[in-house]
Amino acid sequence: MKLFHFVKPNRPLRNRIKLSLEIFTILFFCSFHYFCFAVQTNNFAGHWKLDPKQSTKPEDEFKGKLRTLALKWKAREDKGLPDGPYRERLADYQKQHLDSQKRKSARNLKRLGLLLPLINCQSLQIKKTITDNVTQFIFIYDNVLERKFTISNTGRMFSAKGNELSKNIFGYTLAYFDENKLILETDTYDGHRVKEEISIYANRLKYQQIFDSFVLTKTVTIDKLFAEKTML
Repeated sequence: MKLFHFVKPNRPLRNRIKLSLEIFTILFFCSFHYFCFAVQTNNFAGHWKLDPKQSTKPEDEFKGKLRTLALKWKAREDKGLPDGPYRERLADYQKQHLDSQKRKSARNLKRLGLLLPLINCQSLQIKKTITDNVTQFIFIYDNVLERKFTISNTGRMFSAKGNELSKNIFGYTLAYFDENKLILETDTYDGHRVKEEISIYANRLKYQQIFDSFVLTKTVTIDKLFAEKTML
């Protein structure tokens, strides 16, 4: 005879073990999914092709935002651009990609100088290396311009020596991670400034470019979406 009929007997040991295994399985799956997502969001390496339909049209964004060109600005076009490989590679890029553009709107963008390869980029190769806890990236724009930079381990912080800056084809770049987003802040040799934010989402490369220049009346933001990734 049960004195307290409303009290249920203890759950059988087998059921408790089963429940524990189910909970462990769920936790393991969630942890594994998070790990895979974290790896994917930092996996920039590969060959990316621009999806024009999902990307901003540069001519539309810059329309009406270019200042009237003054002589003093024109004199700054080549100021600070080092001789040698940098100038030669830029000349090759202009010959292959810019001289073929016949539209007046596209030719007007040539006033943006070293920003042009970023603005008109149709393909992007990304390579990543890690040596002695130092992470380096190589970006190759349209198979012509190579840009190499080192990730700052201190984030968006500068030391007195300025060792965090990387000298490359465009100018001086500070590169760092903000969670899973790669941030590049660059002062170009010819006086422009650009901030780039790069991230991975759904196997696509999101590349936002924010331009601030003496030839612009206001800041311009370009959003590019790259797809069709092929591992290098």
